[in-house]
Amino acid sequence: MIRTDQLTEVRNIGRRSLTEVHQALTAAGFDVRHTNLI
Repeated sequence: MIRTDQLTEVRNIGRRSLTEVHQALTAAGFDVRHTNLI
């Protein structure tokens, strides 16, 4: 069973983290122009 605080932590991934993921995917050669990460 997932504890509530862990679930909240997962939900609260900030825009900065999403931006970093987006940049990492782009750097790796993935086409992420049509994704809704940011």
